[in-house]
Amino acid sequence: MCSQKNDTSLIKNIIKETLEETKEKFLGSVLKKLEIIEGSIFEHKNEIDALKKLKRSEERNRCHERKTAEFSHVSSLNDLEQYGTASGFLASQMIRTNNHRWTWPNNR
Repeated sequence: MCSQKNDTSLIKNIIKETLEETKEKFLGSVLKKLEIIEGSIFEHKNEIDALKKLKRSEERNRCHERKTAEFSHVSSLNDLEQYGTASGFLASQMIRTNNHRWTWPNNR
């Protein structure tokens, strides 16, 4: 009987040790996979952050280009307006002669 009890105890210990080893191997495998996943997530996060920075930079560039184009357009309109005003002033200073030609007042 004592031998049978020792055998049972030995078997229980072997099973217990085997389960512990299996558990440790399984947990080690799970931890390794978690580390790999964490690394991948970190890399994706860095990539997303870089893309966000690039997007903000491109938006700033487009905004600057629009402002530059708008300024150029307004500047061109101002030039046209000033030229038109100067031309109108000069035309108002000219008089029509008898032979239907335009001339300056002092050239009569």
